[in-house]
Amino acid sequence: MLAPVPEILDVPAWRGRDQAAAVARRGDFRLLLPSRKEVEIVRFSPSPDRLRRSIACVTLALTWLALPPELASQDRQTAIEALSQGRNEEALEILAQLLDRAPRDYSLLTLQGIALARAGRPVDALASYRGALGQAPNYLAALQGAAEIEFQQRDPVAQARLEKAISIQSENPTAHAMLGVLAFERQDCGAAIRHFAEAEPAMVRNTPVLWQYGQCLFHEGEAPAAAQVFRQLSDLEPADSATRFNLALSLFEAGRYSDAIKVIDPLATLEAPASEVLSLLADAQLSLQRVPEALETLKRAVALHPRQVRHYVDLANLCMEQEAHDLGLDILAAGIINIPRSARLHGMRGILLAQLNKFEEAEAEFERATELDPGQSPGRIGLSITLQQVGRHAESIPILREQAAAEPHNPVVNTMLGRALIQEGGQGESGFDEAREALERAVTADPSFVWAWVELGKLFMKTNRIEEAVPILERAVRSGPDNRQAVYQLMLALRKAGRLDETRSLAQKLRTMVVRDQREETQQARFRLVREAPPAR
Repeated sequence: MLAPVPEILDVPAWRGRDQAAAVARRGDFRLLLPSRKEVEIVRFSPSPDRLRRSIACVTLALTWLALPPELASQDRQTAIEALSQGRNEEALEILAQLLDRAPRDYSLLTLQGIALARAGRPVDALASYRGALGQAPNYLAALQGAAEIEFQQRDPVAQARLEKAISIQSENPTAHAMLGVLAFERQDCGAAIRHFAEAEPAMVRNTPVLWQYGQCLFHEGEAPAAAQVFRQLSDLEPADSATRFNLALSLFEAGRYSDAIKVIDPLATLEAPASEVLSLLADAQLSLQRVPEALETLKRAVALHPRQVRHYVDLANLCMEQEAHDLGLDILAAGIINIPRSARLHGMRGILLAQLNKFEEAEAEFERATELDPGQSPGRIGLSITLQQVGRHAESIPILREQAAAEPHNPVVNTMLGRALIQEGGQGESGFDEAREALERAVTADPSFVWAWVELGKLFMKTNRIEEAVPILERAVRSGPDNRQAVYQLMLALRKAGRLDETRSLAQKLRTMVVRDQREETQQARFRLVREAPPAR
């Protein structure tokens, strides 16, 4: 039994019921029965990771408060007192005798449900609660008891049961907390936030529910509020690194960069900090224009995590901003050694070389980037795409010709045929004509299909028809302004056409696109961390 702290209200059983119910609604409590004439309600905090105890206490109290005076027999009071003191089997024996005389008494059925639930018999408890609700559908104590078990079992009935409970008693933090969890599990963060906001008294030390609340706030763009929730979690679990990271990330997204650095710094100073930690720290430092510190942070990130593309991209971009081009080239070269098949690193190096007017070297990097990532790649089309992936273009061509004959207006098939013919090469003018016709069929079938325009432009470039390639690639960029491959190819075509100012302009655009894409991927990686809740404690 809990000691009576910090607030005890002595409520005469039949004269102070309204006052007792008002106290019950303010928070969690446990009911004590020192005598048959009065009721004590004691405020207390729930256990950190369970809603169950508070529900059981609320249910027991509401059951007692609802008893009509004529039914407040000595046996009933003894059963309630046994329940309040944890003597569940004794309470069950008394209640069984009472129910023999009054089998439809909903208050007795509810008390029996409480005793069965506490005795570890949820199936029987739920049957008792449902029996009570069959007699009194709006009886709050039975509603809450049944809803708790149905919630734990993820029974679809729990949702409606909880909604009915809050329609009867709107200020019901425990019911709101459970509804918030159910909304979170069906990925409805808007509803989850509304319920969690009403449930805060029941969530004071409930770390899994607080985590869900913080995650939903972050997901919905409410970073300042998310930071408050993660701060509360961090106070509860000061040694939990995931909570500290999420607090720092929420502060960063809220624009509180100095606070974010203070929170993340203990994680960054560990011997082997996580990649995401160093990335976030560098972003916060850059947001405060603390460039030398950010440079050192990113260098450390590259050294500790040599196979993370984003650190090389961020560091190279910072070098370009500071006009340290040689250092940027060295960093990207090191990245390519560690991650040789990264189209993004080759593309970034091509951008830097183009800005240094080293166009031939830049062209080679862009070509390599294009080979590694042909852009808006289609889905697999059976054996043909498999053969192309392993460089057996000649073997894929007959398959694609047959497919194109069967589907002459399929832009993906025609584009793949054109690409295979281009890659195979050595087929003379007839091969050129067949590839051009296939690609023209593709862009006719779908004028917005950027991949087809890019391959058509590459075809004209391959045969040194630069003046014809430029307008085709310009059309590709218009159709897909954010398609890196379209911009790559247009930049190469403009370079061969001698239009160097436009080439430099596109190099800057490519740099912006690469950095933006990398930022988006970094943010997604961070959000995945936010979603990974720690285990319940």
